[in-house]
Amino acid sequence: MVLAANHDFHFFPLIFPFGFFCIVFATFLIFRIISFRRYGRCYCYNRFDGRLEAEEILKRRLINHEISEEEYLKLKEILRK
Repeated sequence: MVLAANHDFHFFPLIFPFGFFCIVFATFLIFRIISFRRYGRCYCYNRFDGRLEAEEILKRRLINHEISEEEYLKLKEILRK
């Protein structure tokens, strides 16, 4: 008479939650790394440094016709130096 024949998977209830947590955590890390590489430190707006912010201001000024296209190109080249 064999009472305990299946002892192979007694660790499964303990490992499954840990494995599930690892998969969820790895997925979270992958998405955070992708968002940091794509959008910078804060993925809610697109600013890597002050230079890009200044270029965005220049673009807005050009769109609002506050500066001419020649001025825009000249100031953009100055910012990129």
